[in-house]
Amino acid sequence: MKKVLWVVLAALVLTAAGCGMEETPENTAAPLIEVEVPYEEFSTEAPYLGVELAFRSIWKREEPQAQALVQAVQFFEKQTGAIVTVFWPEEHTAPENVQPADILQISAADFAAMSPENILDLTEMAEKANYDEKSHEMLRRQIVEQCGFLGAVAQVPYLGGVYYNTDIFEACALTQTPATWEDFLNTCKSQRKNGWQPLTLDKEDALAAMELHLRRSIGTAEIERLMSKNGHWNQDQAAIAALEQVMIFAQEGNMTYATPADYPVGQNKMALSNSAMMIGTNADCAAVEEATLTDLNWGIFPYPGSTGSGTYMTADMLAISPDCKSAQAAFDFIMLLVTGEFDQLRADIACGIPADPANASPISGAREALEAAQPEPLGLLGSKQLDTAVKLWSAWYKEPARFASALERSK
Repeated sequence: MKKVLWVVLAALVLTAAGCGMEETPENTAAPLIEVEVPYEEFSTEAPYLGVELAFRSIWKREEPQAQALVQAVQFFEKQTGAIVTVFWPEEHTAPENVQPADILQISAADFAAMSPENILDLTEMAEKANYDEKSHEMLRRQIVEQCGFLGAVAQVPYLGGVYYNTDIFEACALTQTPATWEDFLNTCKSQRKNGWQPLTLDKEDALAAMELHLRRSIGTAEIERLMSKNGHWNQDQAAIAALEQVMIFAQEGNMTYATPADYPVGQNKMALSNSAMMIGTNADCAAVEEATLTDLNWGIFPYPGSTGSGTYMTADMLAISPDCKSAQAAFDFIMLLVTGEFDQLRADIACGIPADPANASPISGAREALEAAQPEPLGLLGSKQLDTAVKLWSAWYKEPARFASALERSK
């Protein structure tokens, strides 16, 4: 997943010194926001007075999501009497500065590689908190399948699909998002007719786009077979026909000029040119807005086709260390983060997908796409196939069989 750059929202406390005089630093700490406790069992009678929790963050303190985290800490401490210390990346990445933590914020990639022995089973506490109704079933299933138990809760879902500018769809009188490849072609035709360039891509997103197209055209099982020793891309007519669809799509002028482009040039064309759509995740939407200082009205729909879901989903996680001495307090805090108002605040700040199904995403169509999503990221194709993907979306070859041969050579 591409690194996401965020707008710096955290205010800096400046100390000015001039003519030998010292000025009192201005208190610019973010004010508390009024929120409701996310579930009924949460007490307001300082139940954790004297409890100290260490939270290891993967966010930098200046990132906007950190604003929601800091305000949640303030609220939790005020309501429960506990003390929560956040260790930011710059404070724990160096080996000599590694701090033991009670609560671990873990990226999707790192969680996939994590040993279940290093995290606490949250099943019993989750049942008491009615967590099943406050989370997405597909992500819970993914965690349980990996760990053998509920070893974490999802905090930041990432939803992959086709992201689009809803204002451009309205300008083209497009009232529905496309469901089939034919619908998609008609949508692009309408956009071109009205002066818009339909699709922009970063080079690495070209790989995701190619895999999505193949999943929707020939299916996941067939891709796996073709990537094995027993499969041959250059001998499979269904795969060649699917690749031809993309080749013709690019030849007809549906790609934004000079794309696929190096990151982040391609995706930034959503704001800096007249591009209508891109393929990626909600993290890419936030990155576009940060890099271009724009505020776009985003929507998402599954990649069009007839096979599979056309979307994929993963998430950054929150887990509790098995060495935590106040596990219930730690669990109550992470529930505060992933449900209710603080989850909504985090999603709104970072153009994100809420972890709590009861919350609303600022991205139009996210709920519908999320309900159809596969609970795993892409990954059937890898970096060896990147060059072929870039050439495919730029119609480098004029015969689809040559793209199939390139895929075969890249295995």
